[in-house]
Amino acid sequence: MVVSVVAALAAGCGLFGVDLGVEGVEVRSVGIDNHSGRSVLLVEPSGRTPSDDPLPLVVVLHGLGEDAEAMARLATWPEAARDVGFVAVFPQGVDDSWNAGRCCGKAAQEGVDDVAFLDAVIAQMVAEENVDREAVYMTGFSNGAMMTYLYSCRRPGALVGAASVAGTNFSDCVPSSPSMFMQVSGSDDPIVPVLGGPSEAPGLPEVPSVEASILAVAAASGCSGRPGGDSDAAVTTFVGEGCAAGDPVRYDVVRGLGHVYPNLVNSPDYVAVDHIIDFWGMAAGS
Repeated sequence: MVVSVVAALAAGCGLFGVDLGVEGVEVRSVGIDNHSGRSVLLVEPSGRTPSDDPLPLVVVLHGLGEDAEAMARLATWPEAARDVGFVAVFPQGVDDSWNAGRCCGKAAQEGVDDVAFLDAVIAQMVAEENVDREAVYMTGFSNGAMMTYLYSCRRPGALVGAASVAGTNFSDCVPSSPSMFMQVSGSDDPIVPVLGGPSEAPGLPEVPSVEASILAVAAASGCSGRPGGDSDAAVTTFVGEGCAAGDPVRYDVVRGLGHVYPNLVNSPDYVAVDHIIDFWGMAAGS
């Protein structure tokens, strides 16, 4: 697969022969025990030189049944990497899935160690792409968001910030370290319902409450009491109170939104990438 991907790139296209519409798109093969040759899609600002200062790294994880390229096209992370100035990497899950604990797909069924794989991805990006090891962020959609919860919990201190979109904590890992973490959910999500319970997705286990998942993160960040809320026409935002300095926790519920990634097409009043970047403090001029 890696050979065919590299051939497509040589022809001037992105992963699987699709142009993402930005420069600086490449593919890397990441070697790891038992799963050598797993690939990542890489997007970085064009014109960088080895003497440039290291840039932040954002690891973006796709949902179940999607691939790295689909994730890059679903949200504006490639454009944000170009405009804001960071390296975005889109790892590829085994059979388009991540082992996030009790979910999902082939990765969970086979017990794939995706935490170790993401360790390897980050280490390789630090070694080869001039990224700042002290400025690594992770985010994901759906199954990728569940993997973000697990990685953030299993690797305390490894990430500066994390964000889950339409995900929840499907693992038994209880957060134990402060974390800058943002949760984005659709109020009408039938796959990962905000209150938890049965999912409309065939074969998906009982869904843990999204609120309980983000409150556990808040507790680890030392946030006291229940978060305060603020509403407008598009979203209700809950912000943790009294959180550890530098480790805020936020929960946005987008009204009327289902199990989709909020972007310019399906949610023009609330674009998730913009809010996440602003929350992390990476926006231009912040």
